[in-house]
Amino acid sequence: EHRAAEALAESESRYRLLAENVTDVVCHLRAGLIEWASASATSVWGAGPEHWVGTAYADLIHPTDRTELAELVTLAEAGEAATRRGRFRVADGSYHWMEAHFGPFLDEDGRMDGAIASVRNVDREVAVLDELAAFARVDTLTGLLNRRAALEHLRSETEQRRPGGGLAVLFCDVDRFKSVNDDHGHAAGDAVLRTIAGRIAATVRLDDIVARIGGDELLVLLTGAHGLDEARAVAEKIRVRVAEPIEVDGAVLSITMSIGVTMHSPHDEVDALLARADSAMYEAKQAGRDRVVVVG
Repeated sequence: EHRAAEALAESESRYRLLAENVTDVVCHLRAGLIEWASASATSVWGAGPEHWVGTAYADLIHPTDRTELAELVTLAEAGEAATRRGRFRVADGSYHWMEAHFGPFLDEDGRMDGAIASVRNVDREVAVLDELAAFARVDTLTGLLNRRAALEHLRSETEQRRPGGGLAVLFCDVDRFKSVNDDHGHAAGDAVLRTIAGRIAATVRLDDIVARIGGDELLVLLTGAHGLDEARAVAEKIRVRVAEPIEVDGAVLSITMSIGVTMHSPHDEVDALLARADSAMYEAKQAGRDRVVVVG
């Protein structure tokens, strides 16, 4: 009896050590309610276990993620295990990204008695993944979208065009940009591109898309243009704004831009649309640069 008592005391001590120091929140779920939660709920969820006992687990899940995660709890109670991420509401009412592992809870006789969940905060991991995803879509020099992201937007826009919603494509190329690098250095050339990018972004609407798709090539998608005349007017505003003097390291540079403009037509393929705008831009170059050429 003495050895049994010592073993029981040692087991309880180890249990307390685990329950009080585990960094994940471990909770027992039964019929959708939290029956028990570990002490780590205080640090992870912002309130002690007693605050959460009796709470409907689904009420803690962000509405967008609720259906999927609630279904996993049901599956866990039926004997299946799964791991998912979702946003959970903590004690102060804010939502945080959590990763939850759900599995069946077995009682002392081996019978299923609800589900067991192990939940940990993954805010930092999700933020890093979001940052990497954004980085993969952004041109690091100008802060504009990169070519890949621009083409994704263009494909999406052409596939989802609604009646009355016009899409204009402006293919923009800096005139004689090589001479800027040759005469003033690549740092000056980078500064010029950043300035031009900012000026174009400030000229168009927030709903429009501006991207750097090559060295000195930029693409503008006017997502609500009502015909070529309106698209031409926006392109002219861009051309004039870009042509304003740019001061770089004490030198004042006069930069111009050639712009080709076209409108999306029904059944236009993305490649054909881009090629048409690109061709119009080359016409502008051949006609003397610093101008806008429009093609139907």
